[in-house]
Amino acid sequence: MKAVILAAGKGSRISNLTGGGPKSLLPLGDTTLLGHSLRNFKTLGIDDIVVVTGYQRNQLAEYVRREWPGRAEIVYNPHFASTNVLYSFWLALPHISPNEDFVFLHADTVFSFDVLKRLIDQESQSGMVFAVDRHPCEEEEMKVQVSSGHVTHVNKQMPGPSAFGEFLGLARIGAKHQQNLRRHAEQLFEDGVFQAFFELAVQRMIDAGEVQVEVCDVTGHPWREVDFQEDYEAAKVLFA
Repeated sequence: MKAVILAAGKGSRISNLTGGGPKSLLPLGDTTLLGHSLRNFKTLGIDDIVVVTGYQRNQLAEYVRREWPGRAEIVYNPHFASTNVLYSFWLALPHISPNEDFVFLHADTVFSFDVLKRLIDQESQSGMVFAVDRHPCEEEEMKVQVSSGHVTHVNKQMPGPSAFGEFLGLARIGAKHQQNLRRHAEQLFEDGVFQAFFELAVQRMIDAGEVQVEVCDVTGHPWREVDFQEDYEAAKVLFA
């Protein structure tokens, strides 16, 4: 199994802390946000990664090559300033074998090893599993609605009170879904939608009956998506 890590963004909302560097390289204990995830992947036996860079790509590439002992493909998104996560993911697809399952990760999400292990160990009929935390959700969070253990809607726009919980930005995706993810991504790009989140392509697959996204409930296990300074401070308390 491979890990696909999307780390192209600038992280402008926390730029007062990054000193001009990539958000994913903010210090966390004796490592960084990204380094914490790399350690978890290595501990679980994942030794093959794809990292999509954009902002400060050379700094990120040098860090990965220095810190990661396994095989790493470094992919550059030259349009990182005008695109979103789905475009970065689309650039990663040629570096994933057609018969290969993978873990999908936003680089600014940090999580305990238990979260990753639960995601990988959960038996799945559909081949697509989202790590989800049940808690009251706010506007900025990627929220999900769930029915019978499956995600029915995933977006940031839904009202917080209607959400089952928050998608961590950490998922397990079976090889059989690569073709449909690519197709929906390219349809969005053809329509001029380059600022789409990865989750929009998944939602289109759900709506078309092409996938049932299963929920891995990680409520109570430590994790944090670092968007703002308060997120970073909370992550340091959890993991430093």
